Amino acid sequence: CFKMLIEKKTITMNKKLIAFVFLIFSGILLSQVKKDSIEAEKTYEQLMQENLALFPNSKSAEDFERLYQSFIKIGDKEKKMWLPYYYASYAKVLHGKNLVKEFRGGEELMTTADVAQKALKKSMALSENAENWILQKLIYQLEYYEKPVTEYQKGGAMALQALSLAEKFDTLLSTLLVG
Repeated sequence: CFKMLIEKKTITMNKKLIAFVFLIFSGILLSQVKKDSIEAEKTYEQLMQENLALFPNSKSAEDFERLYQSFIKIGDKEKKMWLPYYYASYAKVLHGKNLVKEFRGGEELMTTADVAQKALKKSMALSENAENWILQKLIYQLEYYEKPVTEYQKGGAMALQALSLAEKFDTLLSTLLVG
């Protein structure tokens, strides 16, 4: 009889232990689900502000890649907004400028410029404006940094044309705001 009483208490303790462990894992799982849903509920403006705040401290290729990926993700979610693609492209331009400063050009610089161009193309499709044309000029500059002697005439002319278009858009905007 005493042995059965001990076995019943052991079974009861095991059930309580299993229930306790289940509750702990349920709590952990629910907190993760809640965290994920809070992330999903962040607004476009919050996501943009958080990522824009990272630009001043970004120095490495990894930093700029993270920014690029974050802005692309925002742009793919907010399909009618041009700014995420603009900033994704800008992150790649800054990465390219760092490559130039470090005298690391070549294929990596050209690939970086190509990725920046693709993101800018998405931005331009949503809004052709002065900011996008200035960024286009910067991308052209990256391209001719790689081969300055052979590419300067072509790239330099295209960069000046992009700058001219930016000025026209800016003048048009100024006229609309003043007039």
